[in-house]
Amino acid sequence: MTGPTQPVPFLDLAGPHDRLRDQLDVAWKTVLSSGRFVGGPEVAAFEAEFAEYCGVAGCVGVGNGTDALELILAGASMVSVGTTIFHDPSACVRILRELDAELGRRGIERLSEVIGLAHEPRGTPARRLSGTVL
Repeated sequence: MTGPTQPVPFLDLAGPHDRLRDQLDVAWKTVLSSGRFVGGPEVAAFEAEFAEYCGVAGCVGVGNGTDALELILAGASMVSVGTTIFHDPSACVRILRELDAELGRRGIERLSEVIGLAHEPRGTPARRLSGTVL
């Protein structure tokens, strides 16, 4: 025999944020009044704090595979897209697919071939083979 049923909430967003409400209100009002929804000082502060938390030299947000490749060409030896799951769980797969497609389009088989390539003179074999125009 079963008793009365009660609905189980799918996702409670209000409850966990109650203890942070004052901080979140200030952060939201700061972003809203500045009009800087992309980039800006709040994003820079997050990137610096997250890099420190991860114990790495730097952290830069990426929105697509081309952004990730640009960072690799500039010398980033590691690009992680895992934290985007907080915003859009499918973004991790999308960014990795875009990066793979961009590498294929440029004829690049391994990322290790292009780390720091942006710093190489234009006439070097690596630059010619990658098809990268910077």
